[in-house]
Amino acid sequence: MDKKLYYHVVTERPMEVGQVIYFDDDNHNGVGRRMKAVISVQTGDFDHKDPFIKEMVKDPEKWFNILERETLLESVRQDRYTQYPSRQACLYVSDSYEDALGWADYFIELGRETYQVVSLSHEGRSFTGDAHNCWYQGGNESMALAYWEATPNSKGLDPIYETIIDGTIQVEEILKTYKESS
Repeated sequence: MDKKLYYHVVTERPMEVGQVIYFDDDNHNGVGRRMKAVISVQTGDFDHKDPFIKEMVKDPEKWFNILERETLLESVRQDRYTQYPSRQACLYVSDSYEDALGWADYFIELGRETYQVVSLSHEGRSFTGDAHNCWYQGGNESMALAYWEATPNSKGLDPIYETIIDGTIQVEEILKTYKESS
């Protein structure tokens, strides 16, 4: 596997230079943890103090739709595209510093806590696709195939590239700080 440099917008908690992160089938990201929380809400078996549950209570329909979409995307990946990382067990990164700054601005606009932009070295699997292919279309197999096949989006919009990586990831440098740890 090749080692490559990527850029990441840090949103959940600050990172440190030298920090190593590992994603695989047993180590999930925030998307994976949120999906498990949505399932626990559906089954009625959940902890009311869980921060993800508190987030979902604000707009449960949104989260049930996201669960449906992510479940479909993962099912298609497992059936046909196992060479790519799972969206629920990966880090979302950018290929360029400029793209990462654009994502940081977007997150800040949404009101999402944004701490840093960091550079990362990576050894593992990667995939780059157009986020339009999974954000706006209905949850169907053709949408999932378009995403994993990295085809141009059907809306004719400029692509919004998202790159996902798994495996061994190391923080190389903190390039920009937006907010210090609370």
